[in-house]
Amino acid sequence: MRVGGRVTFRGRAWGLCMLAGLAGLGAVLAVTQVLAAGEPLPPPPHLGYGLNVRDPAHLEALVAPLGFDWVKLYEQYDALPVTRLPYQVLYRVQLDGPPGDLAVWGDHVGAIAQAGQGLVEAYEIGNEVNQSWQWGGQVPDPDEYVAALKVAYARIKAVDPGALVVSAGLGPVGRIRTTPAGEGKPGNNGHSMDEWEYARAMFAGCGSDCFDVFGYHPFGFAYPPETDPHSVDNHFAFRGAEDLRQIMLEYDLGDRPMWATEFGWIRDPGADADGHGGDWGWCKLVPEFNDYFGWMLVSELQQADYLSRAFAYADAHWPWMGPMFVWNLDWNDQGWTCSDMRFFSLLYVSGEPAPAYEAMAAMEKRVQPVGCELVAEPASFTWLTCPGGQCPGDTQRAPTLLTGVVELEGLGACEEVTWTAALASVGTLRPTLPVTQGRLGGALTLTVDSGVYLISGTATVLIYPTGAYTALLTLTTTPSDVIGSPQEIPVALIVVADMHRMYLPVLSTAP
Repeated sequence: MRVGGRVTFRGRAWGLCMLAGLAGLGAVLAVTQVLAAGEPLPPPPHLGYGLNVRDPAHLEALVAPLGFDWVKLYEQYDALPVTRLPYQVLYRVQLDGPPGDLAVWGDHVGAIAQAGQGLVEAYEIGNEVNQSWQWGGQVPDPDEYVAALKVAYARIKAVDPGALVVSAGLGPVGRIRTTPAGEGKPGNNGHSMDEWEYARAMFAGCGSDCFDVFGYHPFGFAYPPETDPHSVDNHFAFRGAEDLRQIMLEYDLGDRPMWATEFGWIRDPGADADGHGGDWGWCKLVPEFNDYFGWMLVSELQQADYLSRAFAYADAHWPWMGPMFVWNLDWNDQGWTCSDMRFFSLLYVSGEPAPAYEAMAAMEKRVQPVGCELVAEPASFTWLTCPGGQCPGDTQRAPTLLTGVVELEGLGACEEVTWTAALASVGTLRPTLPVTQGRLGGALTLTVDSGVYLISGTATVLIYPTGAYTALLTLTTTPSDVIGSPQEIPVALIVVADMHRMYLPVLSTAP
């Protein structure tokens, strides 16, 4: 099953009573194309090509033609995936100010992570928390945010250790004079806090248990993406991300990537003229719009050009930058009449593609190809079942075979790579491998039919005592010099006593 340039492991469970089948908890397997001897390795892709998407219903019609490999979805719009999407997913957890009860909020975050297992690669905690309008109308406070971020990090990792936690994308607000309303916090006027000062305070308070990825919003404002931020007022430029990167280095966070969880340019509303949804040029006469956005408007062709050049610049100059999420795909019909969101969109107000949409579709992308790198992450099947006598309904008739399937895919030259599978003589589970070798495009099936057999009346019932059972699967490729080969894959069978409520979110996500 191809998933956004990655290949996943899937597990499905049948036992005395079926509880759920979980996807492989973000595990991935792909195999790299083998280069001729002496041929230099190409620079590895480090960017992800992402979009902020409001409505998941637009994924097939509007996202697929662009060839992007990431989407950002929102709790605000109840958009947590319920099936595996053909994209990697960044999911934004809503955080409207400091939680009233961190423990209760932590339970909520944990439930999201439970439901998102195998469906979501990363979680962004909040949005532009250095501005009061995104912090419940209160004075921005990095200490309060760090407290919430630590709870979110712990709850997500407890449920899905492989998921990435992304700190809220800070908004570029520039150098701000401290006022009494800022409660003594440097660079804080009570409404906004200088993103540099906010980042410093956040890094100082975080330690190592806050985030895996630093989120930032490197909007381009009125300038081309190559503009030196030190040449413009308040460093309002796309390359302002470099200033934040330097601060990360000052706090020994060079091993953490930065993700541009929002970035873009706002086009002149006049571009959305008759034929594209009406004449919107009058929005520039509306003080609420013009006072904030009038100075940064670009033409529709500049919007398209700058977005393409931004990806190219980051790819060439920012090895520390990960996925970059264009703001935005489909807020073209949202907000108040002259909402800025409409004109940041890749779509005209009418819903027709703007030049920026066409440019994103045509843009050369160095996405990670399917089948072209063995990612050294732990992979697992996780099966959930329950023992006889304690299942709902106390059923005595059920299949006695547990099955997990690994699907292996490849493209192009990678199709010539073959794999061999073997089970190590370790662990407490004894699966069997009906097929032990094949090529990419085939499937590998594991079955488990061992256990404790008890006689109940006239029925033979397979019962596993509660607990966790493990085994180790090794995949080796031919040719043998494929990057990351061999790959060891832990296999787990988890037997629980009953259908505890903590497992219920999984039911809607089972394949």
